[in-house]
Amino acid sequence: MNTKRTLSTIVLSTLLASTLVIGTSAYASPDGGKHFRGKPSPEMMQKKMQKRMDRMANKLGLNDGQKQQVKALRENRRNSMKPLRQQRRALRKQMAGLDPKASSFDQSVAEIANTKAELTRSMTIARGESRKQMAHILTSEQLVKMKQMRGKRKAFRRGMKHGKKYLH
Repeated sequence: MNTKRTLSTIVLSTLLASTLVIGTSAYASPDGGKHFRGKPSPEMMQKKMQKRMDRMANKLGLNDGQKQQVKALRENRRNSMKPLRQQRRALRKQMAGLDPKASSFDQSVAEIANTKAELTRSMTIARGESRKQMAHILTSEQLVKMKQMRGKRKAFRRGMKHGKKYLH
């Protein structure tokens, strides 16, 4: 009887340990699903962007010409926004590096704020130009559908910030 109990304890322990190991290794995989943390590889980013493009093309019913134009537009936007994002990141580091006790602190903060305001202005203009170009690519029906998709995504993000689940 005692041997049976020991054997069942060993089997149960082994089963639990293997479940933990397999579950943890699946969670820590490079793809990692939605729970992946860290800097994604360029291949992962390319795959993710292609998936988004395919989903958008499917939902909007884009033809092959529109797909190529949208892809080129997104690539151009990404390339033009990259230096602006790098500047924004540098401003954050600069702000974090300031000494609040320094006599020039207020002046430095004001300079960073002015630079950031100009940077935000440039980014907003670039986004607006991108939206205008997108409006020339899509039909009026596709634009209406895209606006609805943006509204759903915005509602989803708003709900996630407040711990709610978006239903639909």
